[in-house]
Amino acid sequence: MAAEITPFWQRMPKFFQYPFRKPALWVLLGVTGGGLILSQIPILGPLALLALFLAVMKYAYEVLAETAEGYMEPPGITSDRSGTGLLLPLKQWFVYLAIGFVTYLVGASIGPAAALLVFIAALILLPASVIALATTTSLRAALNPVLLIQMVRRIGWAYAALYGMLLLLYAGSGTVVDLFSSILPGIALWMLALFSSFYFTFVMFHLMGYVLYQYHEPLDFLPEAVIEAGGPTSVDDELTLFEQFLAEEKYSAATAELLQVIHEHPDNLELKQRLHRLAQLSDDRQLMLRNGRELIAAYLDHDRVRDAVNLYLDCSRADPGFRPERPEDYAPLAQALLERGNGKSAVQLANGFHKRFPEHPATPGLYVLAAQVFCDELSREDQARAILDYVIKHFPQSPDTRRAKALRSAISA
Repeated sequence: MAAEITPFWQRMPKFFQYPFRKPALWVLLGVTGGGLILSQIPILGPLALLALFLAVMKYAYEVLAETAEGYMEPPGITSDRSGTGLLLPLKQWFVYLAIGFVTYLVGASIGPAAALLVFIAALILLPASVIALATTTSLRAALNPVLLIQMVRRIGWAYAALYGMLLLLYAGSGTVVDLFSSILPGIALWMLALFSSFYFTFVMFHLMGYVLYQYHEPLDFLPEAVIEAGGPTSVDDELTLFEQFLAEEKYSAATAELLQVIHEHPDNLELKQRLHRLAQLSDDRQLMLRNGRELIAAYLDHDRVRDAVNLYLDCSRADPGFRPERPEDYAPLAQALLERGNGKSAVQLANGFHKRFPEHPATPGLYVLAAQVFCDELSREDQARAILDYVIKHFPQSPDTRRAKALRSAISA
């Protein structure tokens, strides 16, 4: 059985210790020193400092994601679990801009009292927005109030406790600076301000990640550590020899042993996920692609779209021509890629679908999605028109053809 997760309110000292553990400590010291140097450079210094803050937020999101998966050690300095690089902190800044813009619109159209209520509601939902952005990489999810309210309801009263702790942590940096403002000289105080700001940021993101880990069941999130710990159907005893071969870096023997265990438990998705990691570790491209096609289908059958998308991206990086085996798997993958801000990959996935699966009913919807990406993100209206014309001509009875005609008219206008 998987070990019981300690409630976050019972492990508060560990949250404060987290940034002092390597490699988070090296990041903390590095960005503090870098910020101090950059702040002394005229003109270009502030821009470089802004870029540094962006890098800090990227690492903070890595902290959240790593903790949410159940790993309490800080991520590596070059970690990129989401596969989006600096895109997540940029999306987070857009969330702040959106909150300000909506508040302004409400104030201008209804009045300051309504604007204040909207602003307070947005601030209350902000931690949920950060968590949604970290887990889905989707700006749409981070700005969706219905989804965020649902998340808050599922966490329950503990969300209020989380929010209160985050408020105290947010105020922590200023409190530390105030305590030493009359003692330290200007540059030392600025260095302390940078250090404490980054320190409390890492603590807050570690805390939010842990709350997601603790409440993963009501939030329909399956952490990797929970998978690895196993449950009532755990087959850990059968993996002893596999683990031994893996530790000895005998990858061929480990693969053969794991395939044998999978043969005995063909429906165990976690075993196939281990096989995917082993294929990555041993650089066995063919094994990765073969297992990937089966595992993507299984993930989607179990509504684990996030895992399916991550697996697809891994396989497509190994082979740009990689495609799922079943035609019904393309649309949910493409939609999830689009929601993660990866429209280009969604288009690549859809490309040539009608040739692989002639006259398949999923074609119109998939191609309308691709045309939307060509139009909105890639500025290729000519390509969008060609795709839409194909859908209108070959699938006149499809429900998605109405959308194709509307988009075609909008492009022509």
